[in-house]
Amino acid sequence: MTKYRIPFEGLKQGKHSFQFKLTEEFFDSFPFSQIEDAEIVADIELDKQTSMMVLHFALSGSMNTQCDRCGDEMQMPIDSNHRLIVKFGDEPGEYDDEILVIGHKEHEIDVSQFLYEFAHLGVPLKITHESEDDCNQEVLDKLDEMEEEEEEKTDPRWDKLRGIGKN
Repeated sequence: MTKYRIPFEGLKQGKHSFQFKLTEEFFDSFPFSQIEDAEIVADIELDKQTSMMVLHFALSGSMNTQCDRCGDEMQMPIDSNHRLIVKFGDEPGEYDDEILVIGHKEHEIDVSQFLYEFAHLGVPLKITHESEDDCNQEVLDKLDEMEEEEEEKTDPRWDKLRGIGKN
């Protein structure tokens, strides 16, 4: 993951741009990645200031996945923007979602974990085709049929219990 490090020591104050490509190889290096087959470009703008740095992440691309509605393969666009503030201090660590403290002697920052997290934050909770018309209609028809069959099958014990509340 050394290619996902940004050396900032020799940079002048001001804005600097970096670009990384996130592919299957990148996501395979993380054991629990939900993203497997993807082509994502991460543009990072580093704003180096006197006492800190501000990194702006812009991720755009797509991933191959399955539709949660019909199960067919589909391309899911990924587009997300995030900010990370990097400060220098004696106690390195992540203090919240936006602030990272690194040691005074550090000369580069590894952004691989942030790229991984920000890519996953760009994936919606429910992955479906943009329109239901794009889904596999055979699967949707079968699901509707199965739902109707389930509604028809009721346990007579529950029918008797439903009548108790009305008396």
